[in-house]
Amino acid sequence: DKYSSHCIAAASFHRYDALHGQKFPAHASFFRSASRARASLDLTVPSGTPSSSAICAYFRSRTARSASSSRCSGESSASARRSRSCSSEASAASIRRAHAVQTVSAVQSEYSLLWREPETKIFPTLRELGIGLVPYCPLGRGFLTGAIDENSRFTTGRLSTLPQFTPEALKHNMPLPRLIRSWAERKQCTMSQFAIAWLLAQAPWIAPIPGTTNPAHLDDFLGGAAVSLTPEELEEFEREYGGITLMGHRADAFTESQIDK
Repeated sequence: DKYSSHCIAAASFHRYDALHGQKFPAHASFFRSASRARASLDLTVPSGTPSSSAICAYFRSRTARSASSSRCSGESSASARRSRSCSSEASAASIRRAHAVQTVSAVQSEYSLLWREPETKIFPTLRELGIGLVPYCPLGRGFLTGAIDENSRFTTGRLSTLPQFTPEALKHNMPLPRLIRSWAERKQCTMSQFAIAWLLAQAPWIAPIPGTTNPAHLDDFLGGAAVSLTPEELEEFEREYGGITLMGHRADAFTESQIDK
């Protein structure tokens, strides 16, 4: 109830060849019907249509290298009258092809102070075409919040598979959270809020989506929007950030092999 008037409904589906080889049109149509049926949240989308009958944004998650972006976007256009067509983890070339068929409103990609590859890979295309970026894992899976230190160990779960979270990488990368902590103290905010504020300061078309099931954490994250960084502060931070080298890839080898580049 606290946030309902400020929310929109979005949904994501994975690439079609990951669903038992099912072809994309059938998969997408099934997903749209299922997601609308499940969207029983008491929200109102910008048009005033209840979210139970319309999803504001459809994200096609992790474009498969074997899939046709233009075909997928064309199929998505059937519902474009009531929702926005979006993509996830797509290369600049795929974004451009899809946008030529059906306007792409936003692209979802991992982007944070721990992983800045999108700046060189897709930012120019997004800026040129007027497409927004929705960064997931904007807090580096917790690494940028101060909750993880060089003594943290992960033997099970997702983090145990990621090169950035090996003992060696954690120790090597600790200068980054230390830098964020110093700036958070300077700006009188939490580390999470500073990391989100930095993202928001990169471009007006960036809308990060930190994940949590904890209302207190959500309040903390939302506070990042109230932290302002001047151009001079951003330049100063960038100089300090430039003195840090980071170790470890953001994904395991198999996941990386499935990402469109």
